[in-house]
Amino acid sequence: MTQATHNKWVDKKAFSGVNHVLASHASSTGRFIATVGLEITLQ
Repeated sequence: MTQATHNKWVDKKAFSGVNHVLASHASSTGRFIATVGLEITLQ
């Protein structure tokens, strides 16, 4: 594995890790907003 290939591989792993965190954060935020929106609508 050359240094460039290694760097690309590390970037890809780091990027997918960041994406995973953002995706799970976004879904929990989305659920929270949906819940609050539903409560406001039902009042």
